[in-house]
Amino acid sequence: GALTSTQVQALAPTQIAALTTTQMPQVAVTALLSLSAAQFGALTSTQIGAASTTQIAALTTTGVSLLSTTQVGGLTATEVAALATTQLAAASSTQLGSLSTAAIAGLSTTDLAALTTTQLGGVTSTQMGVLSVTQIRGLSSTDLGVLTTTQVGGLTSTQLGALTSVQAGNLTSTALGALTTTQLGGLSSAQLGGVTTTQIPGLTTTQLAALTITQVKGLSGTQFGALTTTQLGSVTSTQLAGLTSTQVAGLTTTTLGALSTTQMGGLSQATLSAMTSTQAASLTTTLIPSLATTGLVTIGSTAIAALSTTQLSYLSSTQLGVLSTTALAGLSTTQVAALTTTQVGGLVTTQMNALSSTQVSALTTTDIAALAVTQVAGLSTTGIKALTTTQVVNLAPTQIAALTTTQLPQMSTTQLGAITLGQLGALTSTQIAAVTTTQAAGLSTTDVAALTTTQIGGVSATALGVMTSTQLANLTSTQLGALTIAALPRLSTTALAALTTTQLGGLAATQVGVLTSTQMGVLTSTLVGALSPAQLGGLTTTQVASLSTTGMAGLTSTQIAALTSTQASAFTSLQVVAMSITQIDALVAVL
Repeated sequence: GALTSTQVQALAPTQIAALTTTQMPQVAVTALLSLSAAQFGALTSTQIGAASTTQIAALTTTGVSLLSTTQVGGLTATEVAALATTQLAAASSTQLGSLSTAAIAGLSTTDLAALTTTQLGGVTSTQMGVLSVTQIRGLSSTDLGVLTTTQVGGLTSTQLGALTSVQAGNLTSTALGALTTTQLGGLSSAQLGGVTTTQIPGLTTTQLAALTITQVKGLSGTQFGALTTTQLGSVTSTQLAGLTSTQVAGLTTTTLGALSTTQMGGLSQATLSAMTSTQAASLTTTLIPSLATTGLVTIGSTAIAALSTTQLSYLSSTQLGVLSTTALAGLSTTQVAALTTTQVGGLVTTQMNALSSTQVSALTTTDIAALAVTQVAGLSTTGIKALTTTQVVNLAPTQIAALTTTQLPQMSTTQLGAITLGQLGALTSTQIAAVTTTQAAGLSTTDVAALTTTQIGGVSATALGVMTSTQLANLTSTQLGALTIAALPRLSTTALAALTTTQLGGLAATQVGVLTSTQMGVLTSTLVGALSPAQLGGLTTTQVASLSTTGMAGLTSTQIAALTSTQASAFTSLQVVAMSITQIDALVAVL
């Protein structure tokens, strides 16, 4: 340190090179700066590494530029940290590439940010691999944009994970494509979300297939749209199943069209629930059958409504059977009419119940005829009301028999009027009991006459009460005998009075015994005269007293003789006054 600049300048290059690592730091800064190019070039890497930070910081930009690659290799991290950005600016890319991996750690984020793209080009992959997370974040977007595939290849997954999404977005597509799957695994979903559509084509099929579901969720629909068909083919069905509704909404129709049947089958509930009408309309008939039933559960009505009848025909009955009632509501009448019997056969009872009146009316007669009995029973009351007469006629007897007691009363008289005798015969007594008064009043004479005794037994009191004599005119005595004692008191007096003696003869004594006083009062003399001994025996005293004087005229002396004394005593004075001599003689004999 006692040597003057003049004395130092007098030393030969070999003498300079002979300075020990102890002597080197003692050389005055002024003496060091006075060295000639030959003397400066004689300094060894060991001597450079022994220099003080004061000496290093004092180097001129010319001095820095004169350092050989060997000398640069001797710089320590502390010495590199002592260099000002102006000094570093004088270093060539070759010099920077000569820094040891230990020395590279001395570069600050400011230093790194100040490096030119040319200088950065000299940094080796090995050097890149030792940069700290802090240093990595100090690289400018411009710097990242010029990194070669070799340099990027030196970065660890941890270093890559330290990049901001903006930095990640500045890597070239070539550099991005050079990353190993291990390196790519270090990128977060946010970082991948920062990758531009220009970079996306650089990703290899191997890289795409290696992305985790979390990483895939970081990609936007726009980014997916930037994938080539080859790239898209490498995305697994599992990855696609992890897409968010936002991502799905951003997928282009071209992207969807490029999916394989396997990939399409992997679309999840969340994925399909976000499908737009435009996307649905773009699905090919090859892809539609591959849609998984687990995913179709959540597809929306808008998407379903967008399917053409051709597309719809490619949905299986199983696929249709899992659609929500909300989705099913999206089907237009045209779409419903286009469904095959097999497809309609896949609809479950809850779906049948949800069909609107217009949808039910749109079902073809072939579809109607093919419905299972459980499906028929699943129709809502609104759906039942919507059936056209043509559809009603095409229901099989077994389907008619499947109508519930809630459904049947909803049918209009027009609908019931369209029912054939074969269909009518399939109705159970329970169903008959559910017939409303309006429906009962609308039955034709032929319909009523076609009812079996079992069905007749199901006729309610209110239904019987509105039936006219015309409707009942063709009933046989056996059919009349099937009426319940609960229903008979509601038979209208007009209808009762119109019965033939043969019909009346079909009533059992217990049935006659429940006729009301009013009903008894309308029995004609012909009908009264036709009452059998058994029927007469079932009459109450009130009923006897209710016979009209006109009706009494039909009583024969034989009938009166069959009466009990109690019954005979029930005749009123008016009735007795109206009796003939023969009837009175018979009455006296009983009393």
